Amino acid sequence: MTGRFHPVFTYGLSLLAVAFTILARLLLDPVLGDRLPFHILFVGVVFAAWFGGRWPGVVALLVSSMAAVFFILEPRYQLSILMPEYRFGLAMYIGVGLATIAMIDSLRIAWRQAAEKSKLLATLLSRMGDGVIVADADGNLTSINPVAEVLTGWSWTEAKGKPLDQVFRAIHDGTGHSIDIPVQLTLRRGDSVPLGNDMVLISREGMRHDIEATATPLSSQGGIAVVFRDLSEQRRLFGRDNWAAVRRA
Repeated sequence: MTGRFHPVFTYGLSLLAVAFTILARLLLDPVLGDRLPFHILFVGVVFAAWFGGRWPGVVALLVSSMAAVFFILEPRYQLSILMPEYRFGLAMYIGVGLATIAMIDSLRIAWRQAAEKSKLLATLLSRMGDGVIVADADGNLTSINPVAEVLTGWSWTEAKGKPLDQVFRAIHDGTGHSIDIPVQLTLRRGDSVPLGNDMVLISREGMRHDIEATATPLSSQGGIAVVFRDLSEQRRLFGRDNWAAVRRA
């Protein structure tokens, strides 16, 4: 599952799943008695770990463990375990639960990274004529495609590790003010942030390119991809005044 749900919702749904498994186990109590006290509860833990991740899974494990002790194991309705076999069973349940949560969390991370890489690849393939620069959460460049190398004047070997604003120097066409790439805002929003179509990219050699650009978060890598398109030819064809009107439309 994605990690973009509000924590209150994530933990709430995880605990609701645990409550459902506790209710199901209590309904089966006339048949099972104090036998198999943890098996059904384990389903809720697995769901919580799959849906919410590591910590919702751990919370679900702890809550279900206390519920089993209080409602199922003898003596009931108290948080004490007198029989050694119950203590061993509880320890096994917690141990297996923690191992399962860790495994599911690793699978979730791997799945999310694969999805993000597929998303980035799809973006690159669909925008082969666009410049693409990837930066980490600190705003340091980690990747640049050939189109971006030409437009910025920076090669990959020269740009690697440089601050994004040093390689991608953009100003507002009307005011001439510098445009900073909102790395942290893009990561917090978890969605693409249009940077505008009234930007001018200034290359390392001082050449000016009219561009439009978008910042897209790459959550698995903790960074962003800035995708931009050179509009200089369109501006030349329209003329300055007509081009300004097109941009405002």
